[in-house]
Amino acid sequence: MSATPHIGFADGAFRSTRNLSSTTWDIYDPNGELIDLQGICLGLTTNNIVEYSAVIELLSEAIALDLRELVVNLDSQLFVLQFNGQYFIRNRQILRIYLRIHLLERHFDYITYHHIPRHMNTLTDALANYVWIDIYETCEKIKQTICIIVDKKIQHIYIYIYIYIYIYIYIYIYIYIYIYIYIYI
Repeated sequence: MSATPHIGFADGAFRSTRNLSSTTWDIYDPNGELIDLQGICLGLTTNNIVEYSAVIELLSEAIALDLRELVVNLDSQLFVLQFNGQYFIRNRQILRIYLRIHLLERHFDYITYHHIPRHMNTLTDALANYVWIDIYETCEKIKQTICIIVDKKIQHIYIYIYIYIYIYIYIYIYIYIYIYIYIYI
């Protein structure tokens, strides 16, 4: 291991009342300079899967950036204890994700997981909440549009297809533009 590996932070936002979740991650070089910051919406899932998905995305991006040494910081104590072998995983879905993370770990010469307090993970936590709020507001606007269409008794299938295409395109373009602005501007 070199003296200073890259540092990654991962976090997720989950609201069971809204059936939406998001996950974000950022990577810093050994000098503490931000080199990557991204986030995605996961949709309906559990809080544990959100945290595991954040690590998968973080490791995938680190591999894409050809990083060989990484320290992963999370505010999920459960994740860190499970990966350090202190807790067992009984949920089959989480076990599959756990095994996928182990496959991704093979690309690294050195990788370790550390639990940190939430106040030390503020950038990633804030972005995860922002992505969640933005996606939620977008979905609410689309629901309103669908209600207007149904109220007017317009039931043509191509209108519904247009709305679903609009949802996916808007969400992905908006997230990537937002991340691009924060990284490069």
